[in-house]
Amino acid sequence: MSPDLPRIVSLRTKLSVLVGGTVALLMLMIFVGVALTGRALLLRFLQEDALSVTRAFAVPVLETLIYSESGYVQREDQLDKSIDQFLRQEPRIKEITVFDSAGKVISGNNLAKREFRFTAHLGGQLAGPAEPVTMVSRDWTYGWVVSAVLPLKIGSRSWGYLEMAMDAEPAWRRLLGLFWALAAAGLLVTGGVLVVLNLLVGRATNSLTALAAAMDRLDLDSSEPIDLPAPNDELGIVVRNFQQLKARLTQSRQQLVEAQKQIYHAEKLASIGRLASGVAHEINNPLNGIRHCLYAIRQEPENREQTAEFLGLIGEGLAHVDMVVQKLLQFARKQGERAVPVDVNAGIRTVLSLLDYRLKERRVDLQLELDPTLPPVVADPQLLQEVFMNLFLNSVDAVEEGGRVTVRTAPERPASVRISVADDGIGIAEADLPRIFEPFFTTKEPGKGTGLGLSVAQSIVEAYGGTIGADSRQGAGSTFTVRLPIRGRQS
Repeated sequence: MSPDLPRIVSLRTKLSVLVGGTVALLMLMIFVGVALTGRALLLRFLQEDALSVTRAFAVPVLETLIYSESGYVQREDQLDKSIDQFLRQEPRIKEITVFDSAGKVISGNNLAKREFRFTAHLGGQLAGPAEPVTMVSRDWTYGWVVSAVLPLKIGSRSWGYLEMAMDAEPAWRRLLGLFWALAAAGLLVTGGVLVVLNLLVGRATNSLTALAAAMDRLDLDSSEPIDLPAPNDELGIVVRNFQQLKARLTQSRQQLVEAQKQIYHAEKLASIGRLASGVAHEINNPLNGIRHCLYAIRQEPENREQTAEFLGLIGEGLAHVDMVVQKLLQFARKQGERAVPVDVNAGIRTVLSLLDYRLKERRVDLQLELDPTLPPVVADPQLLQEVFMNLFLNSVDAVEEGGRVTVRTAPERPASVRISVADDGIGIAEADLPRIFEPFFTTKEPGKGTGLGLSVAQSIVEAYGGTIGADSRQGAGSTFTVRLPIRGRQS
């Protein structure tokens, strides 16, 4: 890719990134929402479960504490038995600790424990909370646990606090498993959406790519229909509109070509009109000679030697008239465009032969520098002659009597030829130079030019892939240069 060209990002990529990113963002939001909701529900369930189990165990603990005040039971022994029994019944329980009202441990299965798990969360206070509280935390020994602290009181009388820690690790692992399952499901859904989107966008972009390729291959000279799928959607409308546009462009081009041919022919007829005086002279001279020969034969019909000589002169005169008429007809004939190898030098000489009388009449010094090694070009010979005729006539009209016109031809690399027509005439004003190839623009006096000659010449030259340009200064003459590719118009 050229560094000057912008980097092209395909429509397929843009749509995939846009829609895929939107779907991924939505799935991420759904995943985060479900994960947070699931986490909140799990925590709520664990805390309620821990609080329920703690309340259930608080009943025998309160009974033991009440009976111990009456001396019926030994408080520590009975609490230890109750804790040991409850731990065997409920394996999820990791720790059970009974505190007195001052926050000191009375009994528990973890003898090393000296304070509430909630101490840091209760602002460092030694006494327990006034209401039941729960907390989920990570323990270095048990992993994730959910703790509940329940005040042991009846009415306004308080005996202390019961703290219970339950194993939350299995539930937490199930929650993590659910999170990973949701993440995997989100990835699968996003991937599936991207695959489906890629297929759908691919069909659309493939249609657009085919349409772009058809536009690139568009040939208005061909009558073959455009073979493109036209689905029953917006893309189908675009394809059908493109096909209709191609038909309209083909019709418009045919009309333009026909109008261009008519302009070429009209300009050719105008050129013939400008040649009329010279052609008339070329015909009148031999006709006058023929008339004198016939007069002499009538005066002396018995002079066989004179009659034979004059009949030969009459034949030469008629042959000259026929040659002039044939050249004129060949130049004026309106034919369909054809592309054949053309000898440029021969075409130049043919056109100059039609201008011979005009050149002699104005005593124009014609200099021909035609390269004999000039290769032929593929073009229509009559159209090229029209180009040469317009350039020669302009140069002859530009020079004064006795002026000079120089015609040069030469091959150019890599595969083209150059034709230049230079004169030492009046030249072209600098302000008019950019407009000389515009239709109907002329610097000549009214009635002496149509203003189409150079425009027609430019159209013909460019139709064969060539260029035409002018270099001129007012009062210093003009040079018109035509460059034509040897192989003609490239498709």
